[in-house]
Amino acid sequence: TIGFSAPNLTSAISNSILINPQPATKLEFIVQPNNAVYNTPFGQQPVVISTDEYNNYSNIGLPLSLPLTIELTSGTGTLHGTTTIDIGFGAENGIAIFNDLRIDDIGSNKQLTASAEGLTSAVSNYFTVSKAPASLTLHNLEHVYDGTPKYATATTTPEGLEVITIEYWQNDEPVEHPINAGKYVVFKFMSILPIGSD
Repeated sequence: TIGFSAPNLTSAISNSILINPQPATKLEFIVQPNNAVYNTPFGQQPVVISTDEYNNYSNIGLPLSLPLTIELTSGTGTLHGTTTIDIGFGAENGIAIFNDLRIDDIGSNKQLTASAEGLTSAVSNYFTVSKAPASLTLHNLEHVYDGTPKYATATTTPEGLEVITIEYWQNDEPVEHPINAGKYVVFKFMSILPIGSD
């Protein structure tokens, strides 16, 4: 509403006034990517909207379907997850909310660019992808003796850590092939890790 006043006159207030945005001309990050850890969905996922030239949210002029694509345009690694969202007025209506983006390399100065046909692209702030904690879990630790060697297996978090070494000891002596019945002490090592893990 707008109020009007003048000396010696009764004030007046207008009816409600609706101010509409201009047609959409560009994209804007309203939530920046952040809290990123190696090969793990960002703790803070980006949100991109279509805006008019004055930075007001606007879906005016959007076609029924308009794919918005987000890419890693600065820094190393590959961007994984759902990287395309339809922001047409028949779909998400000018708003792209991402929920599973992740990058498979650590480092600083990462930057994302969102683009859609007919709209000026948006570039995110720089952000960093940190190292992820690494762990190794042993499996198949109980076997029934049948005269053949029995071995433990291992899985890692994150998946894909390479060159896992498992050693077996019995009676304070290393054992190359655990055949005899009895208890063994099992040592596990991750001797070579991919980028992004300690």
